[in-house]
Amino acid sequence: MKARSALIVAGVVWLGLIDPAAATEETVGMIRSSSGGRSAATPGHWRAVAGGNGLLVAVDCHGKIQSSVDGANWTLRDAGIPFALRSVAFGNSRFVVVGNEGALVTSEDGVHWRRRDAGTDERLRAVLWADGVFVAVGYAGTILTSKSGSRWARRHSGTGERLQAIAWGRGTFVAVGWNGVIVTSTDGARWSNQRCCTKVHLHHVTWTNDAFLVLGEAGTRLVSTNGTNWKCACPTPPIVTSRSSSSIAPGLPHPLRVTDPRPGVELFLKIRKNSCAASCQGGHY
Repeated sequence: MKARSALIVAGVVWLGLIDPAAATEETVGMIRSSSGGRSAATPGHWRAVAGGNGLLVAVDCHGKIQSSVDGANWTLRDAGIPFALRSVAFGNSRFVVVGNEGALVTSEDGVHWRRRDAGTDERLRAVLWADGVFVAVGYAGTILTSKSGSRWARRHSGTGERLQAIAWGRGTFVAVGWNGVIVTSTDGARWSNQRCCTKVHLHHVTWTNDAFLVLGEAGTRLVSTNGTNWKCACPTPPIVTSRSSSSIAPGLPHPLRVTDPRPGVELFLKIRKNSCAASCQGGHY
């Protein structure tokens, strides 16, 4: 049963990362396992699922928590939370759930839940257990850490941007968020702001055994093997020239021609009355 649970959780994460809609705020009303679609006990806008001790726990944006031992049959649990719940993690023999307005609850069995003091009313977007510590991130650069899940400490992130997701790999925590922000830490306590090649909103980050992968708006994809040096899908801006005979922007007095020396790069145009901006998958110009 534990092996199946792990497969279900891995499948949810994997599907979320490759789905083009994953980089949006879309919600789903179905919990899917590796064996196909499974309806939850109560339809909802499910945000996250985690597994541990042979149990699955799912959370939704209406404050609902459900648990399952097989991925097929789900039971609604009362956590007493009126706010949207965004993320769940398992570690140190307990589940930790975070959400809006600083909502933070924990459970050892997935059935009985206890509210914890997060020390903030900022909206928390993600929580992770790795390297012996829970790390939660959220609005206004909020980062919280706890080894037990009971008592939480606020950390200085070095940014006021909204942090949306967090991952761990090769001894490093990586949190990403709005306006291309990326912050890293080796212990969860001290964080550094990293330079990035994009300013778009970043929604997801994961460790893929040999590198961090970040997904964001407009198809943005960033890759790093250490969390410090990042590569964008479009490292070089295209060349935009005006007054050409190109039919890219028909109807304009002086249609624009967009050229790019890199093969296989998909270009997009954003055309206004007196201007044109070019972008490619992975970046904006």
